[in-house]
Amino acid sequence: MNTHVRDNLNALWIELQYTEITATVTAASTTESSPTTVIAGASLAVVAKPLLIEFFAPYISSGSSGTTYVTLWEGATQKGRIATATGEYYTTGGNGWQGGVFSRRYTPSAGSYVFKVGCHYATAAGQIFAGAGGTAQDAPAYLRISQQGSA
Repeated sequence: MNTHVRDNLNALWIELQYTEITATVTAASTTESSPTTVIAGASLAVVAKPLLIEFFAPYISSGSSGTTYVTLWEGATQKGRIATATGEYYTTGGNGWQGGVFSRRYTPSAGSYVFKVGCHYATAAGQIFAGAGGTAQDAPAYLRISQQGSA
């Protein structure tokens, strides 16, 4: 191994898991504790080092005058809201739109975990958009988990 790489492994982020979807998901749940699953990873064994958990969606919509919440989960435990799209600021009842990469740095205990992204809504159902990519098409939405340093 190159000595520069060997001596700097703790500064590197190593991708452990990448999962993508190519179809739009409609928020069917109005309950934060039981969200609609947007994307779920497989079981992942990790050591007790920081993880960077990233979720990308080309855009997220709220229903008319509603709010769509996107949440990160470790098994059955919510780790927080990572994105919100809201239409409440539109005086004519329009939709709120946003897209991008949403992330959370998290250090678990060593063990096996399943991470997922869920969504729920208030007032009117929104959507998490995803596609197959290509000309004039939405890119896939993805969940990527990286760990700092060597595993």
